[in-house]
Amino acid sequence: CQRLLAKMDRKVLLTARVRPLSRREAALRSKCVVLVQGDCTTVVNPSTGDAKAFVLDYCYNSFDPMSPSYASNMTVFQDVGVILLQSAWDGYNCCLFAHGQAGSGKTYSLIGEEHDQGLIPQLLELLFQTIAKYEDQEDVRERILVDCSYCEIHNEQVRDLLTRDYQPGGLKVRQKGDTVFIEGLTKQRLNTMSDCEELLATMLSALPAITPTAHTIFTLSLTKVPRNGKPSPDNPAVRSKIHFVDLASSTTDTSLSGTLSKSGPTPQDKSLLAWSNVMAALARQQSALVAAAAANGGHLPPLPVRRKTGGGPLTGPAQGVQAGSDHVPFRSSTLTRLLQDSMGDRSRCVILATLSPAHLCYKETLNTFRYIVRSKETRRAPPLRSARTGGQDTRHTQAQAAAAQAPHQAAMLMEAESADWKFVPAAGGGWRWSYSTRNPDDD
Repeated sequence: CQRLLAKMDRKVLLTARVRPLSRREAALRSKCVVLVQGDCTTVVNPSTGDAKAFVLDYCYNSFDPMSPSYASNMTVFQDVGVILLQSAWDGYNCCLFAHGQAGSGKTYSLIGEEHDQGLIPQLLELLFQTIAKYEDQEDVRERILVDCSYCEIHNEQVRDLLTRDYQPGGLKVRQKGDTVFIEGLTKQRLNTMSDCEELLATMLSALPAITPTAHTIFTLSLTKVPRNGKPSPDNPAVRSKIHFVDLASSTTDTSLSGTLSKSGPTPQDKSLLAWSNVMAALARQQSALVAAAAANGGHLPPLPVRRKTGGGPLTGPAQGVQAGSDHVPFRSSTLTRLLQDSMGDRSRCVILATLSPAHLCYKETLNTFRYIVRSKETRRAPPLRSARTGGQDTRHTQAQAAAAQAPHQAAMLMEAESADWKFVPAAGGGWRWSYSTRNPDDD
């Protein structure tokens, strides 16, 4: 519980999940070069044996379903999903970004399958259980409305996935005040779990029609309104949103096609870079605030005020603030513009990096980490310290130990016999994996 509260004090959480070897990777006798130890993920160079350790907030080992440390979708939800739901309940807008190469398990983690439901079905179930308990209380004067939408962004054009009524040029992105919305996007009201089951069936049927190079956004909107009457200044409506974003894979991935695009950066590459730049800018802002608070005795300094001169435009940052340091390029892509209110102030973000353990995907795995580590921010709370480590940061000690042991463990993995892994598309969309200890050489 204390660990969960410490994580909720963070604005951006970084997580990683390692899936099993796919059928193709097993057929090619791929070796495992990604190791998970606690909250540290180590990637070993298959050519040189050099190891790089990444200490994140959560690391999940889903490589071996027979292992005691195997992390199912339920394990991921108990850490990440609970934080998202609690944050949205408290009035924060939230985003979960699933990032990784094609076939690394992003859709499986979000949707899952019947016996291993993903984050979205589990969150819906817990949400309606929480709503039922909340509204049954006698002193509660509000009721909670739940709406959802499902869309994809391809070549900076937005398409509705609930109706699949695609319009030429896509749906228009509008802005009214500080609110950015999609004009004409279908919003479906969810009243019971039966409505959620119908929604999930619609989502599964829409998966085959989704463009492989598109981002998908599933949004849950929570609105607290007075039980009797309309919202008023004395009793306003409270709104929050949870976005589940399945980011498109970069076209620089070479493990599946074997070739690299010669046409230069594609729209999805530019969109991914724009998203990474926004997350990096937000991380710099948060780090600057933490440093300023530490220098001010734990209190945040007053924000710099921009002033107008002669009725003209804003003159720029206040004196003493570096020009451009407070700028976040939300308008650089459709994705970041739509999620602007859920990535800036009063928001929390979770980045889930899905990884392949195969040495064939070593470059793509490092590329995934390059994107997410730019979002790493300074902790609001001081780092955990232990008397047993002589006052050293236990997370850095863990990373050093993991990096030191990684080459030896990787050598053992490369000498081990390849098992018969299966990682295939599930019926109706998504992914499923299964594992057998049978050695192919025994056939």
